[in-house]
Amino acid sequence: MKEDLDPIKKTLLKKHYLNSIPNIKKNGDIDRILDLIPREYIDAAVNYLVSNGLIDEDGGITNKGRKYIKVGLVGGVFDILHIGHIHLLREAKDRVDVLIVVIATDDTVKKMKNREPLHTQEWRREVITSLRYVDAAIIGDEKEFRIPLIKVNPDVIILGYDQKIPPGISGDDLKYREVVKLNLKIYDVKTSKIIEKLNLL
Repeated sequence: MKEDLDPIKKTLLKKHYLNSIPNIKKNGDIDRILDLIPREYIDAAVNYLVSNGLIDEDGGITNKGRKYIKVGLVGGVFDILHIGHIHLLREAKDRVDVLIVVIATDDTVKKMKNREPLHTQEWRREVITSLRYVDAAIIGDEKEFRIPLIKVNPDVIILGYDQKIPPGISGDDLKYREVVKLNLKIYDVKTSKIIEKLNLL
């Protein structure tokens, strides 16, 4: 049975985990928290994590260390941020230690929504990473939906009420992961409905 980690050690593990993912945009909250903690406490926590094999000498999180944090993955377009998105992300974050959002690429939006995105994938990622429920965001891959899954290696995949597992992700990809479908639905709040209303103005 693994021991409980104090908040400083757990926050450091989250930081080292996020640093291990290429092309990720962090919201910076973890770094801001750690900046408030005296250096001697940080050094003692790092020494503990290294000596107990939770991070390696180069600062990478080990397989053993990874077991101490629960990572969730949620995906979406997030073209017009609305209250339904906020409820989804808040509920998702309540279930995990680290929440990472996959932002659909511009090309994926064109294919799946049959329209041009209102905002570029980089702009959409910037907005999402500004939210306190989101620890980081990555841009998806329109050719291979498995790539974000492989990069993030989540413990939990969280779906909104109207979402499905993306094509190309097999049962083997989900074998050791929890899949949670949230039934949060706010009547008449969808990006497509908002766009329809705007077109009528």
